[in-house]
Amino acid sequence: MLSALKNRAAEHLHNAPGWRTNERIVVIESDDWGAVRTEDRDTLQALQRIEGIETSLFDSLDCLESGDDLACLAEVLQSVADRDGRPARFTANTVMGNPDFAAIVENGFERFKGESFFESYQRYQGADLAPLWRSLMDEGVWNPQFHADYHLDTERWMADLRAAVAGTRDACRYHFYSQKQTTGCAGKRHYLAAFHAESGTDVTLKGGRVVAGLKRFNETFGFNSKTFIPCNYIWANDLDSVLKDAGVAARQGNRVGLQPSPEVSGALTSQRRYWRAGSNRKLGQLVRNVMFEPYSDGRENWTARALAQVHRAFWWRKPAVIATHRINYVAGIDAAPRDRSLRQLNSLLSGIVRRWPDVQFLSSDELVDRMTA
Repeated sequence: MLSALKNRAAEHLHNAPGWRTNERIVVIESDDWGAVRTEDRDTLQALQRIEGIETSLFDSLDCLESGDDLACLAEVLQSVADRDGRPARFTANTVMGNPDFAAIVENGFERFKGESFFESYQRYQGADLAPLWRSLMDEGVWNPQFHADYHLDTERWMADLRAAVAGTRDACRYHFYSQKQTTGCAGKRHYLAAFHAESGTDVTLKGGRVVAGLKRFNETFGFNSKTFIPCNYIWANDLDSVLKDAGVAARQGNRVGLQPSPEVSGALTSQRRYWRAGSNRKLGQLVRNVMFEPYSDGRENWTARALAQVHRAFWWRKPAVIATHRINYVAGIDAAPRDRSLRQLNSLLSGIVRRWPDVQFLSSDELVDRMTA
C-alpha cells in the first residue's frame, strides 16, 4: 500500500511542471518499428545455448514485425474514434535500417554494411510491406517518426567484432546484436544505445549518423520527422542543434533521460537529465506520462493502470502521452503475449473514449504543433 501511494505521488509530481492545455489529448508513442531483434524461436533457443551470449526478456519476445502484426494492431486502432471521428493512432518511432549480417560476416567483420528496414522485410519474411505502411498512414492510424538510423551503436559493435569480443561473432552469424555482455567499452553492457557517445570525437560521429538517418527518413516517407526519440533514452545534449538544423522540433522521452559524460576512471558514465513538457533552449520536449507495457508483467491489469495515469494527466491539464513498445504487438516468437496486449489495448482505448468522449487522438508531431501554436 505504501509503495502504491509513493508511486501515485510521484506521478502527480511528474505531471505538475510544464506545458498545459484545457483539451483532452491522447498521444501513443511506440518505439522500435523496423528494427530486427531476435529472428524467431529457433534462433532464440540456439543463442541461449552459446556460451558468452546472455539474452533478456526483450530478446525472448521482440522481433521484426510482420504484415499480420500490423494489420491486427490497425484493427484495434480503427475500432474507436475521438470527438472528431478520427481513429486512435500510433506514433511509430521507426528504425530506418538493420545490419546486413551476411555481408559483414563475408567481409571478415571489417566493414559495416546495412540495409533498409523494407529490405529486411523482404529478407526475413519475403514480403513487401511498403504498400501496407502507406495504407495505414493514409488511414490515419500510423504516423512514422524518426528513432534511429540503426538501433545499434555501429562503431562500438564493429570494433568489438573485429576484436572478436566474446559472443559477438557467434551472435552476428545468428543475425543478432542485442545481447547483454561486457563490451569493449567500460560502462556499456550492450550495443543498443545507438547514440551513446564515448568521446568528443564519437559525439561528432553520432551527429553524422543522425543527419544521415533523418535524410533517409525524408527519402522514405516524403516528409521530415518533426520529433525524435533517442535509443535507450541516451543522448548527448550537444547534438540538439544537429536535430534542430535538420528540422526536428522536439524530442520524445521519459521524464528522466541519460546524458553521456566523459570517461571517469576508465568507466563510461551517464548523468540523469530531468525534463518537463514544453520547450528548452533549443528543442521542445514531449514527456511520456502513461505506461502501457503488457509484455513486462502478464499479471498486471495494464488497462486499469493506464486509465488511472490518463486521469492524472488530464487532472493536471496535461496531454496523456502513452509509452508502449513494439514488443507488445509482435507474434513472430510467441503469439500469446501479442494477443493479450491487443485485447488490453482495445480495452484501454474503449475506456478512454467512453470516459472522455471529448478526447482527441493526436500523433507526436501534431502535439508539437499544438504546443507551439
